[in-house]
Amino acid sequence: MEKIMCPNPQCGKVFMTREEIVGKRIKCPYCQNVFLAKKEGENPLMPNQTFSAPTAISVFKKENLGIIVRYAIFIFACVIAQFFIQFLPGTDIIIWKTTLGNWINIGLSVVIFLVLICLLIPLKQTATYYLGLVFRKGKLFSQKPELQIAVSSVSMNLILLVFIAVIYWSILPSILSSLRILFGFNPTLFKFIKLGVTIVGIIFLIKIILSLRPLFRDWSESITNRATTLTEKMASTSCPSCGTKNNLEAKFCSSCGKPI
Repeated sequence: MEKIMCPNPQCGKVFMTREEIVGKRIKCPYCQNVFLAKKEGENPLMPNQTFSAPTAISVFKKENLGIIVRYAIFIFACVIAQFFIQFLPGTDIIIWKTTLGNWINIGLSVVIFLVLICLLIPLKQTATYYLGLVFRKGKLFSQKPELQIAVSSVSMNLILLVFIAVIYWSILPSILSSLRILFGFNPTLFKFIKLGVTIVGIIFLIKIILSLRPLFRDWSESITNRATTLTEKMASTSCPSCGTKNNLEAKFCSSCGKPI
């Protein structure tokens, strides 16, 4: 492992990375700036390289939490309204091939969709900030930038996957059924639309699985090392005189020569 220092004057964090990474372009797990990795003490700057302002991983934006909470409450209220709209008087009035209740449901579905889109950026910034805290405090990630990048990628793709799932199960059925009533579209067309959304969701799921490979590799190496250490302890015995570990079948110590 080699120590790498981020050349960003607004960051300057030092982290550990594998030796083969030295000499290649990497992204700082703290400020997200890309630079040429060199050993600590060497100049990692590239010609004409500049640095951007601190990213959301190092800046806490209190307003993002307020936006997320307010929008989440608003979405929950819209979903509840969609459920109870059918019990309100007057919603069964026919307006251009469908009922007033269906029109209200379509409007609420569109509003939920737009609010979810507005939530993506605050969610990403907030998740990035808290991931940065985990990386700085957690012993598992603090010296392993490849794991930090993997967890960040998984988190971002997971947010998008949840976004797609909400659209698929909550918004899309209401909009498609209403459009079929209004314009008489072929049901086969709606099946293809649902299939397209499903394929997009599967793509994000595959990206999440692929992003988990460094984590699985690290866990596999950790389990292998522990198993190897345990096997070596079980397959050896200590000399009562000098404490040197010897093979279980050894009769004399390999260090002091005394009988075991």
